[in-house]
Amino acid sequence: MQVVEDRPPSLRRRDLIARGAAGALAGAAASAGPADLAEAAKRRRKRRRTHRFDVVVVGAGLAGLTAATAIHRAGHSVVVLEARDRMGGRNFDSRLPGSHDVVELGGEWAGPGQDRVLALAKELGVRTFETYSTGDSVYYRGGTRQTYSGDIPPANPAALVELEATIVELNNMAGEVP
Repeated sequence: MQVVEDRPPSLRRRDLIARGAAGALAGAAASAGPADLAEAAKRRRKRRRTHRFDVVVVGAGLAGLTAATAIHRAGHSVVVLEARDRMGGRNFDSRLPGSHDVVELGGEWAGPGQDRVLALAKELGVRTFETYSTGDSVYYRGGTRQTYSGDIPPANPAALVELEATIVELNNMAGEVP
């Protein structure tokens, strides 16, 4: 590919901007007295005021808020940085347009044995509500619809053995979390 420029190679845009800025500053300095320049420098220093914290926590999800709370309680200064315009991390719900119904858009369930995360949500003011699993459920596999009751969908025996092993492994992993 060949690059063709319309301007002489000795004049670059950044040079032109720098020269213009230097000229403007020289003109301003010539018209301003030493007191004006000192006052302007003082205003700039005030605007550049920095904040210092012992700890910076990145993310205002449950983990970030918990860490920030513990750090604050331990007597350290802390700031939480969050990229979104809300707290909660992956815990997020939204009302459906024109309705009072809520749809979950993030973390949805805390089940039996997850008492600590539920206590944490309560402490942090995260609203929770009971879910239900009464009645029949629907299971789709390979284009076939099947209703069933209970917690586990119908499957072949080998899949059930694998599912049980996975559930045991997940429960063991969850039991290791403090």
